[in-house]
Amino acid sequence: MPKAQDLMITEVSSRLGAAAASQFSDDTPAEIGWHMAYLADSIAAGTPGPLCGYTQWAQRWLSSQGMPDTLLRQGYEALSAAIGNHLPEHAAREASSILQEARRLL
Repeated sequence: MPKAQDLMITEVSSRLGAAAASQFSDDTPAEIGWHMAYLADSIAAGTPGPLCGYTQWAQRWLSSQGMPDTLLRQGYEALSAAIGNHLPEHAAREASSILQEARRLL
């Protein structure tokens, strides 16, 4: 799976960079890596809890910095598309379901 993860990070970072390059930094791939790590934790746990917890924390942190959660929203949207492009159907369904739960919190 590391190859799929690398491909997804590259795809998501490219999508975000194309959307609004001024909003994204060199840290964007690392941030997407965190999204994916919490998604993987959620899949392993069989619950959206880890990704949802991270989502709520990230949203609070962004707010405390006076920043909108736009980057988080756009990252999840791009990750949702990448999941379908790089994971087998059964894995993509599970990952998409968990990501959908996290996106409802935004």
